[in-house]
Amino acid sequence: VTMMEEKGVFTQGLKGNGNASAFTSDTSEYRVVLNDDGEALLTEKPAPCVINGVSGTFNDKIKLNYYFDIPESVVDEGGAYVTITNDVNDETPDAVTLPVNEAVLVEGKGFRFSIPLAAKEASDTITARLFDQWGNELSIQNIGGDTDYTETGVQYSLAQYLTWLENGNVNEQEKAVGEAAKDYHTAAQIYFN
Repeated sequence: VTMMEEKGVFTQGLKGNGNASAFTSDTSEYRVVLNDDGEALLTEKPAPCVINGVSGTFNDKIKLNYYFDIPESVVDEGGAYVTITNDVNDETPDAVTLPVNEAVLVEGKGFRFSIPLAAKEASDTITARLFDQWGNELSIQNIGGDTDYTETGVQYSLAQYLTWLENGNVNEQEKAVGEAAKDYHTAAQIYFN
């Protein structure tokens, strides 16, 4: 597919994402999308999403939480979503799909997306990826912008968070939670193995 500006000022090659609804180019600031009427529209590529952090929660269920700053243009388009996958054992994992417009916006952290985990899954690698409404994977960077997670998704485990709690610069109560949760995870792994 070729995109050409008015009067043939330049020609740009585009790549399809497999569903014929959107095309992107690595060298262009624009993307071509098909609207609901099948008309091709030239729109700007959104700014990268930023991963602001990861946390665990231990109230009614154990969860791993990802926090993302998502560009307003992506949120306003509607239909954007996050997939969170438990990639254990190299099997084809089941992804949890969470719409951006249903995510909780946490002040100072961004949109929160969570996946419930069993205690025995604390060491499993959990991968988060962001997609626009057309299924195009969105660019994800760290806060400084020096790491790009687009190829791999953001990968983390609850065990990594527990180690950070145990050894990090946190208060004594948070350290105690990290140590206790780590002990519970170890006991669950022994029991289920």
